[in-house]
Amino acid sequence: MSTLTKVFVVLVLVISLVYLGVSATLFAHRVDFKAKLDEKTAEFAAFKETANKDKAALEADIQTKAKEIQARDQNLNEAKAAMDASKRELENLNTKYNTLNTNHTNLVAEQQKLQSINEDQHRRNENLNKQLAEEKKLREDAQRVRDTVQAELLASQDRLEKAYKDISEMEKQIVEVSKSKNDIEQQLAYIRTLVPNIGNLGVEPKIDGVVLGVSDKVNLILISVGGKDNVQVGYKFTVYRGNQYVTKVVVDKVEDQWAACRELEDFRKAKVQQGDSVSTRIFE
Repeated sequence: MSTLTKVFVVLVLVISLVYLGVSATLFAHRVDFKAKLDEKTAEFAAFKETANKDKAALEADIQTKAKEIQARDQNLNEAKAAMDASKRELENLNTKYNTLNTNHTNLVAEQQKLQSINEDQHRRNENLNKQLAEEKKLREDAQRVRDTVQAELLASQDRLEKAYKDISEMEKQIVEVSKSKNDIEQQLAYIRTLVPNIGNLGVEPKIDGVVLGVSDKVNLILISVGGKDNVQVGYKFTVYRGNQYVTKVVVDKVEDQWAACRELEDFRKAKVQQGDSVSTRIFE
């Protein structure tokens, strides 16, 4: 017999002994399996019923939890939407804040600029007030001067009106004298016809002309009549404009076509102008 066979035989013997021991143990502890089965079946039925109740309760709880989860999801979505809206509003507020901050910075700069302008304007106002005070003083001084000048002007106007009246009276007297002189000249002419050799008695002949030019600087008046018209040095001419008396001039120099005169300023009523008429027999 080989060793392997011997080992196999020993192994079978050990197994047999183990089986006998187990069988003896089971027989010593035998149980009523049917009763046990019924008991277990009843326990299982009770457990199943309890489990079904627990299942129904769990399903109801699950449905409740599902509804709660759905409501929470809805609330979460609403909260998320509100959070997004709040986020957008926050961004808008940040933008507005940045804009307001920029505007505030600009306003501060503008305020500083306006303050500087206000200070300049205040200084200008002070200068203007000083100038106004000076102007007021000057105006008051000018008012006093104007009142004085006005009073003097009124007095001068009174004197001028009196002088015009005097001149008017003098012109009337001159007209009367001219008429008398004309009468005397007519008488002298008649006498010359009666006495041819009576000679020249100093009466100027009637000579008419116009003013050719005037120089106020040297008191020079040129007239359009001269030696060819029998004008002589010392002849006096009356200057008139239309029917208005102007002044009187006296001849200082005689040329053939013209004569140079100077004005007798004491007889002036108006300024001599080029084109005025002159005559030795008008307003003489």
